[in-house]
Amino acid sequence: MKRFTPLGFTLAALVLASCAEGGNATIETKTIGLIGDWQSLEDPSYVLKFNTETYREFYDDEEMSRDQWQAVKSCEDPQPMAKTNEIYGGFQIWTKETDDRICYAISKWTADSVSLTYAGTTSSYRRAD
Repeated sequence: MKRFTPLGFTLAALVLASCAEGGNATIETKTIGLIGDWQSLEDPSYVLKFNTETYREFYDDEEMSRDQWQAVKSCEDPQPMAKTNEIYGGFQIWTKETDDRICYAISKWTADSVSLTYAGTTSSYRRAD
């Protein structure tokens, strides 16, 4: 049987351990999920920025688009997922609620890199924040 430890319990244990050691221990934080900045490996001038509300695309530091986004289990199964989950199978974007949603599949994902596939084309990114 697998054992599940919620992230909150793990962080609380780290904070308590830090206090027990006189407060001198540092806690390393890790960005979770897609939230943060991602730089294209194919074109370093192209950057994706995810926050809890928006998905934005930049080229040479100029914002090219701003959309809403939702993490999903996969593009085939668009069950919404929490954006703070470490791993999900894709994400949908849309500009207005009335717009059709576009789904990007996450084909490869590590803590520092992600590959996104849409319409048969895959693009790779590295974490830039």
